[in-house]
Amino acid sequence: MTYYYPQDNAYDIIQKDIEENFHTSIQKSREDVKTIVVVGAYHGYEISRLLNNYPSCIIHAFEAVPKHFAVLSNNYANNPRVKLYNLALSDEEGEIDFYELGNGGEGSGSLLKFKGHELGHHFNISEVLKLPCSTLRKILPDLAIDLLWIDVQGAELKVLKGANLADCKALFLEIHTKDYKNLWDKEPYEDQCYKEDLEEYLTDFSLVSVGLDNHSGNGQGNSFWRKKLT
Repeated sequence: MTYYYPQDNAYDIIQKDIEENFHTSIQKSREDVKTIVVVGAYHGYEISRLLNNYPSCIIHAFEAVPKHFAVLSNNYANNPRVKLYNLALSDEEGEIDFYELGNGGEGSGSLLKFKGHELGHHFNISEVLKLPCSTLRKILPDLAIDLLWIDVQGAELKVLKGANLADCKALFLEIHTKDYKNLWDKEPYEDQCYKEDLEEYLTDFSLVSVGLDNHSGNGQGNSFWRKKLT
């Protein structure tokens, strides 16, 4: 059963809750959390908090866009508990087109083409980058993951299909829902996935949604998923 966070700032509340308490949902102590993977790390704002909350963990952080990776590297390259990867992740390997956004959309780029601006959204495509892409399964084979954190603007399912989820205990995903007010939020990224697509795929791995917000009504929300308890 999914719990919907009712607060006005639910987007931030659920993130803070997961940063501080996700270990209780997977029945571990803070010290027993060993591996967190962040895909779409941007500048890594959440990484310092996760490091503090989980003192034994190693964080693997992926950021595809070179200029954002430079900031991420400046922040964490000297931290032995953070492993950095300047790489896009999907369900296939090779070179991809990555659509970087501007006009306030910096950090919201995707390997999916943004089209919200065609319907009046203020974000727009500022450049198309050719970037290397791989799969999580290839980069971190057989790694047991306590928390897989993904923020990739509609391409979450592609990342998940390229990952080994058999030994993944929990997910924190920024997802899209079909509950929106403005037409440009119906499908801002071409061929993006929705909550229902994720639910259908993740059920085979016994990963269930236990927390979601979409208070703003823009069709987006932070969501938390964990293995079914036995």
